[in-house]
Amino acid sequence: MHYWQKALKLTAFLSLALTSAVFSDPEPHTLTLSAKQTVQASYRDLFEPRVLGHFQPFNFLELEPAGAAAFSVKDWESISYKLEAVSKPLSFIELRIRASHKLFLPLTVSSSHLLYLMRLKTPEFLGIQFFTGLGWYQRFMQLNKSSILFFPFRNSYTEHDFALELGVQIDLGKDYFARLRAATFEEIDVYNLNHPMGELSFGIPIDSSLYLHLLTRYQIGLGFGRLDNLVFGANLSLL
Repeated sequence: MHYWQKALKLTAFLSLALTSAVFSDPEPHTLTLSAKQTVQASYRDLFEPRVLGHFQPFNFLELEPAGAAAFSVKDWESISYKLEAVSKPLSFIELRIRASHKLFLPLTVSSSHLLYLMRLKTPEFLGIQFFTGLGWYQRFMQLNKSSILFFPFRNSYTEHDFALELGVQIDLGKDYFARLRAATFEEIDVYNLNHPMGELSFGIPIDSSLYLHLLTRYQIGLGFGRLDNLVFGANLSLL
């Protein structure tokens, strides 16, 4: 095949993908109210209410803002938030860029994060769909000085690592589903490879505008003095 023929086919393919992304029907906006309980078998067991949103200002771009506050028995532990941009150039590819920030209280410590992620999904077969994610993140730490604003400059130190995800979703019929995943990130927080997690979740439709998502998660803390986390959570999405 001549070079110009290959170039013509590639141009046609990319044009079709871009046209599909720009002119596809936008997804509905959603607002999700979430609560998570983290158990560490210590006084630092955490309760964390969250608010998450999903908006689509353009057919080719989705935005997912979120905010959270974590409390322990003794203290108000942290405030965190994120803004995530999502693009789906093809039905089986998601591209994500996330900027997030966490302010640790009452310590004068804060951290900002950048996450770049590509997620791939297989076609659904007999109600089963596999997915995987591969990305890269950077963490910018500020010690002895805290800021509530995302600030990836003039930090005490930075670190980076891969972000990984592997999972399967099973369609249980009538919009019910079960999902099993192993990953190093969740809706807001990103962790290094020493803190992987396994998660089991279920989606339960309540009516046409309400959707309940229940999950349990176990996270391993590899390293001296680090505790494993057991998390129970519930998300209520308003469509």
